[in-house]
Amino acid sequence: GAEGGEEEEEGLVPEAVESILEQLLSGLRDSDTVVRWSSAKGIGRITNRLPLELADDVVGGAVDLLAPDEQASAWHGGCLALAELARRGLLLPARLPEVLPRVVSALHYDVPRGTTSVGTHVRDAACYVCWAFARAFDAAVMAPHVAQLAQSLLVVVTFDREVNVRRAASAAFQENVGRQGSFPHGIEIVTRADYFALGSRPNAYLRVAPFLASLEEYRPMLLRHLLEVKSRHWDESVRLLAAQAAARAAPLAPEWTVEVMLPALCKRALSLDLKERTGAVHMAAEVLLALCRARHAGSGAALPPELRKAISGVVPAVEKARLYRGRGGEAMRGAVCRMLEVCAAVRMPCGPKAALRSLASLDDSIKHPTEQISLAAVAALRQLSRAYFSEGGGSTGGGSAGGSTGGGSRAAGSGQGAGGGGEDAGGGGAAGGGEAGQAPLDLVARYAIPLGKDPNAGLRRGHALALGALPSPQLRASLPAAVEALVQASRPEAVAELRDPETRRNAISALVELSQTAGLVATGSEGGLTTPLFLEIFEACLDAFGDYQTDNRGDVGSWVREAAMHAALPLLRLATPPEHGAPGSIGDSHAAQLSPPPEGEAEAEAEALQAALPSLCQRLAAALSQQAVEKIDRVRELAAVSLSALLSEKRLPAVARAPELRRIFVHDPSDSTCTAPATSADFLVPAVCFGVTAPLLALSEYRLPALRGFSVSAGGLTESTLRGARAALDKHLTGAPRRHLQCVASDLLLLLRQHRREARLALPLLRTTEHLLEARVFEALLGEPLPAEGEAEAEGGGEGEGGG
Repeated sequence: GAEGGEEEEEGLVPEAVESILEQLLSGLRDSDTVVRWSSAKGIGRITNRLPLELADDVVGGAVDLLAPDEQASAWHGGCLALAELARRGLLLPARLPEVLPRVVSALHYDVPRGTTSVGTHVRDAACYVCWAFARAFDAAVMAPHVAQLAQSLLVVVTFDREVNVRRAASAAFQENVGRQGSFPHGIEIVTRADYFALGSRPNAYLRVAPFLASLEEYRPMLLRHLLEVKSRHWDESVRLLAAQAAARAAPLAPEWTVEVMLPALCKRALSLDLKERTGAVHMAAEVLLALCRARHAGSGAALPPELRKAISGVVPAVEKARLYRGRGGEAMRGAVCRMLEVCAAVRMPCGPKAALRSLASLDDSIKHPTEQISLAAVAALRQLSRAYFSEGGGSTGGGSAGGSTGGGSRAAGSGQGAGGGGEDAGGGGAAGGGEAGQAPLDLVARYAIPLGKDPNAGLRRGHALALGALPSPQLRASLPAAVEALVQASRPEAVAELRDPETRRNAISALVELSQTAGLVATGSEGGLTTPLFLEIFEACLDAFGDYQTDNRGDVGSWVREAAMHAALPLLRLATPPEHGAPGSIGDSHAAQLSPPPEGEAEAEAEALQAALPSLCQRLAAALSQQAVEKIDRVRELAAVSLSALLSEKRLPAVARAPELRRIFVHDPSDSTCTAPATSADFLVPAVCFGVTAPLLALSEYRLPALRGFSVSAGGLTESTLRGARAALDKHLTGAPRRHLQCVASDLLLLLRQHRREARLALPLLRTTEHLLEARVFEALLGEPLPAEGEAEAEGGGEGEGGG
C-alpha cells in the first residue's frame, strides 16, 4: 500500500513540470546573467512543491553543473540554484559532503583569459551559497564541515582581487559565525575583517591577512594559498601584494618557510610561465628579508647551507636562461633587482667575483629606459655597495661577514655569492685571495664619467641616481668628482636634442642623498662636504627653479622644479648644527661613527657656512614665492607647503618679512589676521589660492618674483587659472595706494625689458599688462612719471630667483 501511495504521489506531478525543470536547468548555463538568476529562482520555487525524491534529483542536477569541464556561466548558475535550494531547506544534510567541496572550488574559481580573467561572478555566487548554508543547517549538521568552510571563506575574505567578493565572503563568514557559533575565533575575526577594512586591497593583504595568519587554525591554509595560487596570479599588482603579505605571515611558520616555501619558490624562478617566475622571485625575496630580520637578526648567513645555495643560484640561473629577453623581460629585471637588493640587505655570504657579477648585472638595469626598473636597480645598488663595496674606498674583498666596520660588511669567501655560482664557494679565509693586489673599485668614476659623456638618456638618468646611492667611503674618496658630475647633470644640456628633464630631476634628488650620506665638515663629519662644495650644490638647486623646458609632454621642466622644492629644505637642515643630545643630520651610519675634524678646520667651515645661510634662505623664499603663484596646480601646492615648512623651521635664519609670509602660508587659527587656507589642497584651486597669495605683491622683497609668477598665470591659456589670477590682481590693485601702484607698474616694465626675448614670459607679461590697462587699475598713474629704474629695483627687492 505504501509503495502504491508513493507511485500515486509521483504520478501527481504533471509531465509539463519535468519539461519546465529541464528548461530551467538548461537556463542555468545561459550566457545572460538575468536568465541564470531567473532560472535559479524558478527552480527553487518549483522544487519546493515537488516530492522528496524528485527534489533531490533537481539538487543533483544543480550540483552536476559545478564540474571542471563546465563553462563559467554554468558554475555561476549552479551556485545560484544551490543557494536558492538551500534557503528553502531543499538541500538535505546527506548532500553536504558532496556539495561542499564543489562550493569550495567555486570560491576559488578564476580562469585567466588574455590579460584578465573570468570568475568574479562565480566566486560571488559561491559566497551566497555559504551564506545560505548558515541559514539552512543547524550547528550540529555543519560541525564536521566548519574547518573547511571557515578556512576557504577567510582565504577569499583576505586575498580575493575584487572588493565586492571580499565583502561578500565577509558577510557569509559573519552569518556563519552568528548562526553556527562554532567557527574558531569567529567574533574576533568579524571585528577585524569588517566591511570597511576589506574595502582596500592593500589593507586586506597587509593588515587583515597577517592577523589571520597569527591564528594557528588558519595559518597553513593562508600560506599555502599564497604559495600555490597568488604567487602566480595573472595580475602583477596582486602578485606584488601577495609577496608582501607572505613576508608578514611566513616568519610565523619559520620551519615550513625554510623547508617548503623558499625551496619551492627558487625552483619556480625558471618556470616557462612569466607570471609564475616573476611572482616566485618577488615572493622569495620578500620572504627571505622578513625571515632573516625576524628570526636571524637580519643575517642571511644563519640560513641552512642548501637554502643559501638555492637562493644564490637564482640570479645567475635567470641570466643564463636569458630570461631578460623577449616579452616579460622587463618584469623579470625588476624581480631580479629586488632579489639582489634583499640578498645584500641580509648580507648573504658573497665572494668578490660574485659581488662584481651582481654589480655588472645591476649596471645593465640601471641604464634601462623604463623608470621602474632603473629605480629598482638603484635600490639594489644602494644595498649592494654598502654590503660588499664599502671597505677601504671600494674594496671588493674581505673577511667574514661579521668583520666589517661602519655600516657595510665585506664580501666573504665562505659561501655562495649574492648572485654568484659555485666557483665563489671557498674556504673560510680572506675572500681576496689571489686578488689581494687588485686596486680598489672606484664606483664614483664608474658612474660619473658616463654621466657627463654618454648621449643615452636612460643611462644618464640611472647613473645620476646611482651616484647618490653610493656609500659614504666610496663618495668621500672622490667627493668633488661626484658633486661636479651631478651639478653638471642638473643643468640643461648644451645640445637641445640631448636635453632630458628626467636626468636633471634625478641629479637634484641624488645631490640631496649624496649630501645626507657624506655629511658636512662644518657640522662635524670628517671627510664630508666642504662649505664651497655645499654652496655649489645649493646653487644648482636654486638654478633648477628656473627650469621651464617644454616638449610634446608639456611643461616637463616642472618635474625639475618640484625636485628642487623637495631638495632645498633638507639641504638647509643639513647645514644647521645638530641639537645637543640629538643624532646628527647625516644620513649614513659611517658618518656618525667617525671622529670630528680638527677644531680649527671645523670652525672655519662653520663660520663660512653660517655667513652664507641667511642669503640662501632668502633666495629660496623668493623662488618659492614665484612658484606658489604659477599656473600648474601641483607646483603651487608643493611651493606653498615648502614655504610653510621653511617659515616654521626654528634652526634656520629668519627670512625677510617672515610675519607677513606666515599670515599668507602658515595656517594659525589663533591669529585673526591670518589668511592662509586650512589645508594645502586649497592651493590647487585657482579661485582660492591667488586671492590668498596676492598680498605678496605688497612685500617689496617678493614683489618681483611674485609678479613674474602672477603674469604667467594671468597671461596664460588655461581659463580657470587665468580667471582666478586676474580676479586676484584686480581686487588687490584696485584702490591700492598710489606708491604701491607705481612700484607694481615699474616692476612690470622691468620684467618686460628683462624677458622681451623669451616667448615663454614675454607673451604672458604682455597679456597681463593689457588686462591691467583695460581694467583701469593704473588710471591714477596716468601723466605721472614712474620711479627711476634703480629706485624701483631697490623697492622691488631685486630680480629674485627662477627667472628663466
